Amino acid sequence: MMLTAFSTVSSSATIPDSMAAAKRCGVSPKVYSLAIPLGATINKNALCLFVTASSLFLCRINGVEVSASAMAFLIFFVLMSVIGAATVPGAGIITLSVILAQLGCPAESVGWMMGIIPIFDMVGTPVSCLGTLSSTFLTASEVRMVNLEEYKN
Repeated sequence: MMLTAFSTVSSSATIPDSMAAAKRCGVSPKVYSLAIPLGATINKNALCLFVTASSLFLCRINGVEVSASAMAFLIFFVLMSVIGAATVPGAGIITLSVILAQLGCPAESVGWMMGIIPIFDMVGTPVSCLGTLSSTFLTASEVRMVNLEEYKN
């Protein structure tokens, strides 16, 4: 699953591998058939951190002042836009461009990040997919829907 996430840079492409891994860990299909697709859609922790840090960095180098109210707006807007972002390679570029425009920073300054975004995607996608699988296992454990014999094997 981690290799698929690294090579495809798409959390949607790892759904079958993530489900197979959950099945091998003894997680009930009732849990993983809901949790893994949902997690692939909304669990984008790495992208959220990257977009927030990149927005603040680019505002700083462009001389755009980020006030406390702009910071609150940034946090809310990043959370909402990252959840709605596509689960395909390069979605962070579009999300970052939209957020920069909302903060009053030139959208073309996203070019500063163009060399970093593909590398970040290759690292961030496996982390987010592993988080989805881990939370699926923990949820299944909490509701006692894990076959411990399968898990031990």
